[in-house]
Amino acid sequence: MSAGIRILGVLILVLGITFLVWGINASDTFANRFMKEMAGKYPEETKWYIFGGITMIVVGAGVLGVSIFRKKR
Repeated sequence: MSAGIRILGVLILVLGITFLVWGINASDTFANRFMKEMAGKYPEETKWYIFGGITMIVVGAGVLGVSIFRKKR
């Protein structure tokens, strides 16, 4: 059971890093820079990738940390 939870934590962590990198790369495209200049903010999709990635990194690290901590007990 602990190995499954650890794998889940790693998977969530990797997906979070992927979404964060994807969002950061998307925020640097010409279309997003143009939208930021015209509207003063990034498109919603870019923000969701960045915030979702950060959230998934935190949750994945938490799940991974809890699974490792419980195994040591």
